[in-house]
Amino acid sequence: MASFIINLVGTIASIALPIADLAKANKDAHYTSVEIGIGTGPNAGGSVPHVALWDKQGSRIGQFTGDANGHIDDGTPYNIAIENTQTVPKESQKQPEYLMVTMQETDAICIAYIYATGDGASWAWFGDIGWTCGADWYPSNWIVGSGTYTPRCVWIDQDHSNGLRFQGLSLHMPDFASQDGRVQQYNDLPDTLCKSKARMNFWDSIVPDAVIA
Repeated sequence: MASFIINLVGTIASIALPIADLAKANKDAHYTSVEIGIGTGPNAGGSVPHVALWDKQGSRIGQFTGDANGHIDDGTPYNIAIENTQTVPKESQKQPEYLMVTMQETDAICIAYIYATGDGASWAWFGDIGWTCGADWYPSNWIVGSGTYTPRCVWIDQDHSNGLRFQGLSLHMPDFASQDGRVQQYNDLPDTLCKSKARMNFWDSIVPDAVIA
């Protein structure tokens, strides 16, 4: 586990520029951008999931309703613009600190990464982090960022077919920023990453309107 977490710092740095550019472009917009990268491999692509966002205080920013008839191909980024319709005041700018992805359809997806940008903030999470903590995974070979990094992808599925355990995942995105102190903490005390539901949690059963923040 230690070598993975240490290498993560350089990985996040390699994609920081494009994410920052996207955040700058969206700085004055009343919506939040989320990109879900689907890994490569047999049947890694699948149904379009639901996505929900909360701000630092745990107040809802907005939600995206998945598409029962939609499909995301493997090795493909899926871009979502979530309108800030649930903020107070309505449509105000908020940083997307908490994020939840929920699968309501039975065609599983394997997530290699998630980017979230809004109100000048930009964060990234990779499937390798879920793999480190025991999530269901697949060895994707899709390169992300400007380097050679190929994160594993992790599965979410509504009906738990083929032995897949989790219907959704929730994340506190700032906890995956490339800060050496936090990386060292995860190396020395892995439970602070893998057993902290406030940071990251894989849910065996969860609905799109659940509150996780």
